[in-house]
Amino acid sequence: MLVGFACGGATSVPSDMADASADAPGTLDGGWDTAQDRGSGDALAGWQELELENGGGLCPPQISCSSSWTVTPDGHIAATRRGDAGVAQMSPTELAELDSIVSSAPFRNGMMNGFVCDRPPTDVFVSLRLDGDGASHTQSVTGCVFSGPAGNLPRKVNDLLSKY
Repeated sequence: MLVGFACGGATSVPSDMADASADAPGTLDGGWDTAQDRGSGDALAGWQELELENGGGLCPPQISCSSSWTVTPDGHIAATRRGDAGVAQMSPTELAELDSIVSSAPFRNGMMNGFVCDRPPTDVFVSLRLDGDGASHTQSVTGCVFSGPAGNLPRKVNDLLSKY
């Protein structure tokens, strides 16, 4: 039986808030601005960058065993897959799906306070970093991506970005 636990590795760096845990008017916990709060149609506004990193295993010298994908609100992706750099553009459908995840209260809360994930494997890692509104939040989401629970938001983000 797998035991659920909050994934560690959280880093929260508010740059212009006296108390990042206090709600400011029109924001979610920690100062995240949402489209609903602003009345804007741009649900991705309020963040500048989302990064997915993964890697693992025994890596021979001079070989990269990690990959990263950095996406901006316009759907532009800068990717490095095991040492090979490239760029891509998300399709409108996939960008809309990412938009619904990144702008959701459960995802923003998970990025600030940790996601509840099943026990992670020990030979790999997956992390997410979300930058925006003067703060940067990083979470280890290895257990969510590889173990569960099913349908979790970090796994959905991983599946959307890692195909590029």
